[in-house]
Amino acid sequence: MGVVRQTRESNMELLRIVSMLMVLLLHANFLVFGTPTVADATCQPVATFIRLFFESVSIVGVNLFVFISGWYGIKAKLRRIAAFLFQVFFFVAVCYGAEVMVLGTNTFSFSYLFHLLRMDSYWFAQAYLILYVLSPALNKFIEHSQHRDHLLLLISLFVVQTVFGWLGNEWYRGDGDSPLTFLFIYLLAAYVRRYSLLQSFSSGRLLFMAFGVILVGSLLAFGMSVFDHRLVSLFYKHTSPLVLIEVTLVGVAFSKFHFRSQAINFVAASCFAVYLLNCYPASLDYYIHTVREWFGREPVGCFVIYVSVFVLANFLVALLIDQPRIAIWNFIQKQLDYKRQSK
Repeated sequence: MGVVRQTRESNMELLRIVSMLMVLLLHANFLVFGTPTVADATCQPVATFIRLFFESVSIVGVNLFVFISGWYGIKAKLRRIAAFLFQVFFFVAVCYGAEVMVLGTNTFSFSYLFHLLRMDSYWFAQAYLILYVLSPALNKFIEHSQHRDHLLLLISLFVVQTVFGWLGNEWYRGDGDSPLTFLFIYLLAAYVRRYSLLQSFSSGRLLFMAFGVILVGSLLAFGMSVFDHRLVSLFYKHTSPLVLIEVTLVGVAFSKFHFRSQAINFVAASCFAVYLLNCYPASLDYYIHTVREWFGREPVGCFVIYVSVFVLANFLVALLIDQPRIAIWNFIQKQLDYKRQSK
């Protein structure tokens, strides 16, 4: 009798999909129009608040992606690092090749290719790769540390990233786009799971609490925007305490769902591809230009519909492009396994 392979649970895989949709939404807001100014808040208060609210919803997307890694723990292997780099290089090759050979919007340059392969345009990939390399040491600490030691390390990292990341310092990368932030979130997720924090709350209550945090953050940001738009950015950094609270509440809420779906797992396997396509320089420029053009030309209702469809289309295109990459990588793995077995 053959062994029946059970589909893994899909709750956190669904969260992975949601987090990447949040990233696409994030890139269609402040990145396109800038942070709301005093004039925006004064002359268009409703529209400004809506923008702030959706930025509060979507700013957690990146952190949620890392939270999931910390929740399960990264199982670092050389082959998995190779798979990660192969996916990055595959999308660089596809996008740059399309620019040069198909669209004719760029010319080939070894220096620019090196810039792309070094992942200069992919800060998330750089930071996540560093987290991946450090994960074995982090996992040993998580497994063997006492409750007090784990908590003290979290508090220490929180203080460092709050002072130098949230309140601003160039060496930290002020918005929290830093491996230190990823390290903190990884350890935070592990701590929350290990010591069963928030488990007494239902998933519905946790999501309601997250909504409350989003609403409070939006209201505070709106209040700040009336006086000085530069203060608004404090609520939209990956190191913001409110953002970290929202990430924790949403992450734990999704962990309490229990269901299996092959379709969700299939889509979630290509979520990183969505980021790689969207954040490729030419793709991101096109994304920003398109959203900005629609905003200036279309009625509000049409604009919302167009952007929603555009976000889903970007997700779908990345999913389709990623399928050959998966097939090629699976073929490479089979060849490596065959050679190893034949020795």
